[in-house]
Amino acid sequence: MVTHLVLVHFQIDWKKRAEVSHPFFFGYTFSSGGNSPGYVPDIRSAAYGGYGADSSPRAIQVGAGEAIINKHLENLYRLKGIMRDKPGPP
Repeated sequence: MVTHLVLVHFQIDWKKRAEVSHPFFFGYTFSSGGNSPGYVPDIRSAAYGGYGADSSPRAIQVGAGEAIINKHLENLYRLKGIMRDKPGPP
């Protein structure tokens, strides 16, 4: 199993949007198994390329990182009790 590393842009954005007093983001996680980790570039980094953002056989789909961060925030807001099940006034 390949573990992906989240580039710093996501970490900074997540900390701003998490609305917690002491946000802690595990941006570099790895599971054993002999596979080297891949990188999760933001869309801008994927467009410009460079270290960790260039295409490779294990590259994650462009835009997947944003979707992952949004899902993390949705789950965090649910845990905090501020995510509503449907739109409209509370």
